[in-house]
Amino acid sequence: MKENTNITNSSVSFLQSGAWEELQRRLGRKTIRCQTPGLSGFGILVNARFGNHYAYFPHGPSGVWSAENINEFVEKTREAAGDAKPFFLRVEPFVKDSEELSDTLKRAGFIKARANQPEETFIIDLTKHKEEILSGTEHDTRYSIRAAEKRGVVIEKTEGNSRADKFEIFWKMFEKTNERHNLSSYGKEYYRRVFFLDGDASSKTFFAYLDGEPIACATTVFFGNQAAYLYAASMDGFGKYNAPTLLIWNALLDAKENGCVSFDLWGVSSTNKKWSGVTAFKKGFGGRSVRRAGTWDIIFNNIKYQTYLLAKKIL
Repeated sequence: MKENTNITNSSVSFLQSGAWEELQRRLGRKTIRCQTPGLSGFGILVNARFGNHYAYFPHGPSGVWSAENINEFVEKTREAAGDAKPFFLRVEPFVKDSEELSDTLKRAGFIKARANQPEETFIIDLTKHKEEILSGTEHDTRYSIRAAEKRGVVIEKTEGNSRADKFEIFWKMFEKTNERHNLSSYGKEYYRRVFFLDGDASSKTFFAYLDGEPIACATTVFFGNQAAYLYAASMDGFGKYNAPTLLIWNALLDAKENGCVSFDLWGVSSTNKKWSGVTAFKKGFGGRSVRRAGTWDIIFNNIKYQTYLLAKKIL
């Protein structure tokens, strides 16, 4: 099969921003930078127990995904990792999934792995007029936006210094949401760091209030001319007020007003039934369905790699 040497990132994910790299460092994780003429990005040296590490490039690296560039990047990464000596390298090309890219990665020695980041998403085109974006939503979504406004839901945006006294409000709702739906999550400090993210990538959290009381919230991250909706939380018993729908509508309008050209709804699934509710909710906002290339590993020590996979299943 003919090699495709022109699979190139059309954009770079906020997961490859300097601010996100700094967030990882502040969480105590060691990062590395690897730059070659064809591909570049930052990676995390993940501690996989017993002194073993692997190198993970979240939504990266970025550049031109040719076999030659990939091979060179692999070697440079092993050099950059130094004494950590990763037993495998994990990459996540921030490009559309394609047979050509899969073939190129396989020829370079990579295997498809279980996804670290969601492979499917909906992306809303913010270059359209507000009315056109609204008309592209489903009927139920438009109804929910209007109903929330009529029922007295008020949206407040927090960013910069205005976030100082709001994190604990977010965290209370987030914990309750996870308990209610039996969801796992990172530790509190991770979400604190994302809540206050600043630099070349920054976050905003939108709160929905009813009669002055917070009932829902949603966090978005801005990087360049892109915005991404990361996660949300809500209080139980307020479903009829449609606050989550109004939150996302306000978040994407805010992104548009601030010069963003796209709004990434960040994670849906056409196959996982557990995600069916979330997928249907996000689909209601319209947008273009996108499947990204996913997660790929190249193994340097197969015994350690198989032990790692087994441990992941058990623990």
